[in-house]
Amino acid sequence: MIPNLWAMPGVFMFYGTSVEAKPHKHNAIKIVWPSANSNVTLLETQITKPLVLASDIEHRLVMQEGWVILVEPQS
Repeated sequence: MIPNLWAMPGVFMFYGTSVEAKPHKHNAIKIVWPSANSNVTLLETQITKPLVLASDIEHRLVMQEGWVILVEPQS
């Protein structure tokens, strides 16, 4: 799958496979929406539904396919 990227002031959207190698945190709010037959590993927890991560929450995300949207809280 070729990932699709969209960027605009205060928002970054990505559709595809998400692999984050190390736990990290950032100021952006992260919205994660896995595709129908995909699941998400958030740290060590398996999730199959959309989720929202608040700013400055440590996470490590692995997803086979779906949406990742980053929103700067100040935007």
